[in-house]
Amino acid sequence: MKQFFSTILLAFFVMQLSAQGLRSQLEASYLAYTDAVKTKDINKLKSSMSSASYVAIKNELLSAQAKPDVYFATAPRNVFDLTKQLFLKASEKGNTATSVYYGKDAFKTESVLLIHFIKENGAWKYHSLQNKMTVEQLAKLRTTMDTTFLSTKEYLPDGIVPPTPVEIGSVEVKGMIDILAKGYSVKIKINGIEQADLNKNTNDVIVIGGLKTGVNTIEIETTPVGKPERLMINVAKVVNTLKYEVYSLDSVTPPASVKKEFIVK
Repeated sequence: MKQFFSTILLAFFVMQLSAQGLRSQLEASYLAYTDAVKTKDINKLKSSMSSASYVAIKNELLSAQAKPDVYFATAPRNVFDLTKQLFLKASEKGNTATSVYYGKDAFKTESVLLIHFIKENGAWKYHSLQNKMTVEQLAKLRTTMDTTFLSTKEYLPDGIVPPTPVEIGSVEVKGMIDILAKGYSVKIKINGIEQADLNKNTNDVIVIGGLKTGVNTIEIETTPVGKPERLMINVAKVVNTLKYEVYSLDSVTPPASVKKEFIVK
């Protein structure tokens, strides 16, 4: 019996050391990313981020015909001093990991910070950060430090490494998408390039890869979600600050799949 309890204690001790080691590795990775942002060092940014995140940012900047300074101007929203946050949990699954902290976000709002990491070539790289502000969860943290929610699916790594987007080259014509999707999940490709998550009602989303003079192709896949009401999609070319519509779809009952050509002059 004594040997049994000794074995259990040893296993628990090893698990604790492993968890502490993971936390240290993830925090070092995040620190490398925040240092790159603070120093506005594009090379450090590339080496500290997951390939998927870095290429996605690079593609968006190129598509917007913008310089890296545009990213560095907004990235501080993702920069936190972790020593001023309360560490809650670190988890890993395959080549994915998450770490969770309780504190305040960039706007000094009480929040649960969920940081995602991807392991590449044996090293953890910063991937993304989410501010979680569920009122119920925050209330439990304040009063009882109830952290049972950390075992739910949304706070745990899923083991799926996101694919790295194809790097785009130069962009001939800057483009933007406006979308209103009431009751529809939408996927869009323009000239064969998959666009960002467009399932929210939003305006002025940059067309990744841009548009080109002459014939362009748009592919749209729609899936009803909840109560389908209406789908509106507008694609425009952008010249200086002016937008010129080049494609539009407005339907209460859009087809499940659309593939159309449109002309950009």
